[in-house]
Amino acid sequence: MFYLKKFNSRRKLAEKHIVSEYIFYLCRNNSSILTQLLLFIMINETIDKEPTASPRLDISAETESYLKTSAKWGFFLAVMGYIFIFILVVIGIVLFVLSTIQHEYSDFQNLPFHFPFVMVGIMYLIMATLYFFPSFNLMKFGDKIKFAFENNDQAALDEGLKNLKRLFMFFGILTIVTISAYIIAIPTMIILNISQTLVH
Repeated sequence: MFYLKKFNSRRKLAEKHIVSEYIFYLCRNNSSILTQLLLFIMINETIDKEPTASPRLDISAETESYLKTSAKWGFFLAVMGYIFIFILVVIGIVLFVLSTIQHEYSDFQNLPFHFPFVMVGIMYLIMATLYFFPSFNLMKFGDKIKFAFENNDQAALDEGLKNLKRLFMFFGILTIVTISAYIIAIPTMIILNISQTLVH
């Protein structure tokens, strides 16, 4: 496709050159000022109406190798992410179960503090949910990129890169939310500590 567009661009330039030479010949052999003026306007309109082809990036063999390697590592990280999600979900469920039976066992009652099983279980499930989105996008990225180069499928390549974009967007939004939470939490904690110190 890239070489075809390049050939069409060169063909259009050649056609422009031929038209220019022909009109120049007519102008040189025709003494009428009006005819020369009309021909001059025609050649300018012909050249201006031709769209200029913008240069497009080409996927070289080196770029293809980088994408294939990235797809393999992305698939590996996605599998590890799903395993980690499974572990987090199991831990969360175990903590929920322990929260229902902690009053029946003396070992839990002898603890110097009340362990918040439910709260910690909810945190583990939230972490598992957050890990799902990057793992899913990495898996889709790896699958689509591999399929694209094996079958020469441009749509699959676009879809794979779209999933990579979603991965970066997720981490970007998560980073912004985390920084915003710290910006709000740190001054709030300082103000609460100062207020408690003044009260006492």
